[in-house]
Amino acid sequence: MKTSTAAGFESLPVSPQPRAFHRGSGQSSTQIFASHTHCGGQATGRGNYGQWSINLTLSGSCHWQTGHQSFVVREGDLLLVRPGTPAQWRVEADESLPGNGEPSVADAHWEVVYAAFEPRVHWHEWLAYEEMPSGITLLHLDDAALQAQLRHGLLEMHSLYRQGRAGRDAWTLLALERVLLTLHLHHAQQKGALDGRLVLAAQFMQEHYAEPLTLAQVARAAHLGVTRFSTLFTAQMGLAPMQYLEQVRLGHAAELLRFGALSLTQVAEACGFREQEYFARRFKRATGQTPREFRRAAASFSATPAAI
Repeated sequence: MKTSTAAGFESLPVSPQPRAFHRGSGQSSTQIFASHTHCGGQATGRGNYGQWSINLTLSGSCHWQTGHQSFVVREGDLLLVRPGTPAQWRVEADESLPGNGEPSVADAHWEVVYAAFEPRVHWHEWLAYEEMPSGITLLHLDDAALQAQLRHGLLEMHSLYRQGRAGRDAWTLLALERVLLTLHLHHAQQKGALDGRLVLAAQFMQEHYAEPLTLAQVARAAHLGVTRFSTLFTAQMGLAPMQYLEQVRLGHAAELLRFGALSLTQVAEACGFREQEYFARRFKRATGQTPREFRRAAASFSATPAAI
């Protein structure tokens, strides 16, 4: 994953900023806004929304301008943007791509999945890229597996946002959290900034989340004592090991509730919760909905016509 920066860059104005983001507007506050958008040739925009933003180019390309600097984002490029810095963008045919003849407006398009969000407290370390002193990090995702993983995660985030049901923000943020953590783990491991033993622990929890894991078991997978492991994991990951494990479990539970036919008890057991009542309490605390309410909302949403 290659990283570059541009000074004074800001979030993508692909869709209108939700008014609830404006503090003091008299409307309720929302924590996240998500969009999956197709832009045709000659589409333009500018913005300065004041939130963190993330966007991944799914296809096509787009020219960005900030101050005296400009650059092009293409398929597989991901932007992380600090709040409060403006920029402009325009969709043009990409002259660098192979083809016959001169590129035309008809050839130009840009497909992007995007979110503007208020980060949770423990996310700040995941957003603190050392190459980001002036507002933006442009990540060229040259790892095909990573690119596919982030693409799936961000589209899942957008799908959850579009449901518009109770608990929407919580589940959309959970999906985004998984994306940011995946990106952080990959980047930190490449840079040698993340202790490799913590990567082993995270992988162990992702592979064995359905089992009744204890902190001691996870620490052994990292070849560390319990106290040292817990301190190191919390310091470098931004959340405690068992909090991370619960988020992995809840993420899998949401997928089973949305797409599977298992009973609530079976979903709980499949995701490492030995008591269905405890699973329901943790699920509601994280999302604002019981598992049953979430499943009903997902079923209702899937029965309506899809629209970007």
